[in-house]
Amino acid sequence: MSGRTNIREVFGTRLLVSDGATGTVLDGLLALEPAGAASAIATTDGGGLVREFLPLTRPDLIGQVHADYLAAGVDLVKTATFNANCLSLAELPGTLVACGAATIQDAAIKLNRAAASLARRAADRAASGGAVPRWVAGSVGPGTKAPSLGAIHYRDLVAAYLPQMLGLIDGGADLVLVETVQDALQAKAAIEALAEANRRRGADLPFIVSATVDGSGRLLTGSSIEAFAGALEPFRPLAIGLNCSGGPVELAAAFRRLAAVCAAPLSIMPNAGLPVVVDGGISWPLAAAEFARLTAGMALENGAALAGGCCGTNPGIIASLIAALRADARSARVPARPARCLVLCSAFNRFQAAVPALASGSPAAQLDAGLLIIDERSNASGSVKFRKLLKERGLPAAMDFIRERSARPAAGRPVAGVDICVAGSVVDEPAAFEAIARELATLLPSAISLDSLDNDSLARALPYIGGRPLINSVNLEKPAEAGRRFALARQYGAAVVCLCLDERGPARTAADKLGIAGRLYAMALAAGLAAEDLFFDPCTFPVATGNAEFADSAQETLKAISRLPEVCPGSGSILGVGNVSFGLPKELRPAFTLCFLEKARAAGLSAAIVDPLVLEQRPDAAFRALAAAVIENSAVVSGSTAALDRLLLSGQAAGGAGGAGGGDAGGSPSTSLDSLRPEDALTAAVVGGLRQAVQPQLERALAAGLDAASLSAVLATAMNEVGRRYDAGECPLPLVLRSADCARAAFASLRSLRPTAAAGQSEDHRAVIVLATVRGDLHDIGKNLVGMVLESAGYEVVDLGTDVDAPRIVAAARQHGAPVVAVSGLLTKSLQEMAAVAAALEAAGLNSYLLCGGAAVQAAYVRDQVAVCHQGLAGYARDPFQALQVLKGLSGASTADPVTSDAASVPVAETPALAGATASRGRRSPVLPTEPAFTPPFSGSRDLPPLSLAELLPQLDTASLLHVRWGYRRDQQREAQAALSVAVERLSAAGGVEANGRYGFWPVRRPDGSGIFFVTPGGERYLPLPRQAGPGGLSLADYYAALDQAALLALTLGPGAVNYLRAAHAAGDSAAYLRAHGLLAALTEAAAELGHRRVLAELGASLPAGKRYSFGFPGCPGVEYNQLVLGLLDTGRIGLRATATHQLDPEFSITALLVPRAGAVYFSV
Repeated sequence: MSGRTNIREVFGTRLLVSDGATGTVLDGLLALEPAGAASAIATTDGGGLVREFLPLTRPDLIGQVHADYLAAGVDLVKTATFNANCLSLAELPGTLVACGAATIQDAAIKLNRAAASLARRAADRAASGGAVPRWVAGSVGPGTKAPSLGAIHYRDLVAAYLPQMLGLIDGGADLVLVETVQDALQAKAAIEALAEANRRRGADLPFIVSATVDGSGRLLTGSSIEAFAGALEPFRPLAIGLNCSGGPVELAAAFRRLAAVCAAPLSIMPNAGLPVVVDGGISWPLAAAEFARLTAGMALENGAALAGGCCGTNPGIIASLIAALRADARSARVPARPARCLVLCSAFNRFQAAVPALASGSPAAQLDAGLLIIDERSNASGSVKFRKLLKERGLPAAMDFIRERSARPAAGRPVAGVDICVAGSVVDEPAAFEAIARELATLLPSAISLDSLDNDSLARALPYIGGRPLINSVNLEKPAEAGRRFALARQYGAAVVCLCLDERGPARTAADKLGIAGRLYAMALAAGLAAEDLFFDPCTFPVATGNAEFADSAQETLKAISRLPEVCPGSGSILGVGNVSFGLPKELRPAFTLCFLEKARAAGLSAAIVDPLVLEQRPDAAFRALAAAVIENSAVVSGSTAALDRLLLSGQAAGGAGGAGGGDAGGSPSTSLDSLRPEDALTAAVVGGLRQAVQPQLERALAAGLDAASLSAVLATAMNEVGRRYDAGECPLPLVLRSADCARAAFASLRSLRPTAAAGQSEDHRAVIVLATVRGDLHDIGKNLVGMVLESAGYEVVDLGTDVDAPRIVAAARQHGAPVVAVSGLLTKSLQEMAAVAAALEAAGLNSYLLCGGAAVQAAYVRDQVAVCHQGLAGYARDPFQALQVLKGLSGASTADPVTSDAASVPVAETPALAGATASRGRRSPVLPTEPAFTPPFSGSRDLPPLSLAELLPQLDTASLLHVRWGYRRDQQREAQAALSVAVERLSAAGGVEANGRYGFWPVRRPDGSGIFFVTPGGERYLPLPRQAGPGGLSLADYYAALDQAALLALTLGPGAVNYLRAAHAAGDSAAYLRAHGLLAALTEAAAELGHRRVLAELGASLPAGKRYSFGFPGCPGVEYNQLVLGLLDTGRIGLRATATHQLDPEFSITALLVPRAGAVYFSV
């Protein structure tokens, strides 16, 4: 294009005119050919003319057509390449011969290059001598196969168009006209082929896309012209328009509709009316003057940037059009088009976001049609019904469900989209996404939101979607992943949800949200996306848990929404709105969510991912006032806690069904509870987690004459109900923790009030539970959870701590007269200690019942190995609430046998080693190595450079932490990420942690298969390595040559981590303690992984990673060999020691044997 005016510089400044039909003019020229001349022209088998080959076989005729149009005064001529794509050419006879090519691809390049060269020469001649510039548009027709109808795959169509685009560029085209489009997906394929051709040729040709529509204004595939424009605008065409279909009269209505919504410049190229048959031939009824009048009027009235003709037009008709346009001053200046809008499209319909109207009438009136509603129920992460459908009935049933949701209105209006997620519910997510898109993209009336973290799933689904889909989502946790998703969005014209989340988790303050949004905005624009392609999700958090950390989170989200237009101009905002009500009883959630949605919309929210049922709620004024107080955190005392209590009470007072109706917005929570009996009111306060209602109701009950014993029973009954709801899935974890804290506070108050309330009565005789983690085990998370729940149920808990031997447990049981001793353990070795405790209780003559639990414990073991040591006085509980049920049974309230009753096993806190051991139980005959695994850089031990918190956090196994250690469900990802962010912030504020380590290398020898000898300056140290029983049983000794090298590693988070955890426990915040312990445990594992990698890096990049074996776990020797390892590594230098029972002290520490052998596997002995 060197030396020529780039059409981009002129397009849209004045109304340009294109040529008209090529075939009509060719017919006239061929009619003048001498008889027999047609023999020189390639023909079909039937003798008919094959016009596609004329640029090669009769270039003179094609050149004449261009010259005639240019003489008429057009600004732009189209190449004679309408059907010159590979698929169409392959269907024609004699293509390779006519084009002198070996392949269809070569033929397409050659033919398009020749046609573009003819048009280029004609345009350059017409522009010579200082005349106005003339441009060449490469004509690209639809071909014969529509991808949306299943006739061809999108990628095959791209491949078919690519040679055509290459030839057009090679021949000198200035732009490409993708015309007579019948299928938006076909146009996308042509656009992608042009982009690839531009890349290969170092060119930058723009394009115009022009559709053909029926009488109703829809394309062949059923797409409305509005949806077509919405789907194609993201590709930034030079213009979007209409051609063919009919004359200016027939296209007028559709063109007006296009002009009303399209931000791109407009083009219009009608036929010369509707064809009619006259004397056996095709005739076009519109005379030149009539065509010119109608087409010029349509173009000028709608602000078109390009006008021309299609079938039936000729140079004379186009000359008349030019004269009509030039006679109107409006043609000298094309009016500016409106800015692009935030749009989603199905294959049929367009959904356009708009700024909220001024509030008038009811609050619900703000939820106008400008707010895009995206149905959330086709998401396996959040919808139990959809997940069950996928797992039990498969994709066909799930797709029926999606169709039904897509067609279901939201408060009388269509939903704009359906959010589809199948992760975790199908074996092959990419294949499932592809199947859903292939089947439903042309069926759904609403747009598709592809909710997946897997790029392959997105890449396989997007080629089937002709509309404007939504990619949900990108974030800055891994910027490279965000870049890949932005590239997919650019390639397929998708909109993108941009989560305000980075490596620290979801942003909590408005400032942080906007900071992340700004970074994502800049990254997206740099990737070629436009502002209007982006929907920013500032992330909202549950405000209904009563957690002070999130009390102002809704307000921060609303602030961020209102300020997003400043930071990300032109973009929209979106929220998964229902997250705000997580933690509320389910009967209150829809109404509360609606109240928040209305505020978010008023702040400028563009789209909401929500259950449309929410829009049908009609909460009363009282409920709205309570919800507003919680959302705005506007209560004077304790943030919004009082308002939250009243909100929770509004549902309880109505028996759990009247929450949407509201409550007393002005009174205290106890006001309505006062209408209940004192004991019922206290129960309701605890079950509902009404923190500020507990104390008043407790005092009321005492004043009514209820004694401490009765109230203790009331509180215990309340916690039993909480446990029942939790087990039934009716009570989310945040409410459980609120209820537990309420009950614990009530018992504390009850004890402090007793001297006055129960004067003259005997001292408190609550049941005492002695609680301990057994000898040799320093893990206490499970034990502490049990203690919290038992205390909340009214029991007096004597917590002996961790690593407690049997004599000390027996002594405590005797001292406190404990009817129950509860012991916990994580390690397998702890099981033997539990049996030892049972035997010690029996030897001491105590009848204390021994309750066993923990990750390593199973009901069968307790029955067969522990209970027999204590005359059957031992049982098993899988979790704190089952422990409550066991204690209830012991009190005579139940006849269930805690030893023999069914109990689900406690999930093991998975580490990589344990997960591998579980999966690798099979035997295989080892192939013994004959050479050392590595050459050590030194012998002996050294310090490992300290690992800071900043280094450890990126290594966290967040999935294991959030969903295994912390117990969040997969559909609670945002809540879990928010909790992680808070836990990290608290740890950082307390000074953080640092992992210190020691590592080393020693020569070893393996005399046989039972172990290895470490060769040290002070002599040999033997490490036995147990072997699986039976033929082919594995042993770690099998990974060592007769003379080899061994590597050891030890790491600790130090006493600071333990002290931090103790402070968290002492603070009495159950949720914070849980998160702190889980985070520290995960950081320990992260330190082990990072330390392992650093040792391997020192050994050499080519060395296999192998495996890391920790002492006391399957496949590795028992914890008693920690003494040997710590001695070799001299870990006293980093403050790491072993207790008398060989446990590592401090708790958050590890030791490991590193085996860098390619064949190493985890196994259990």
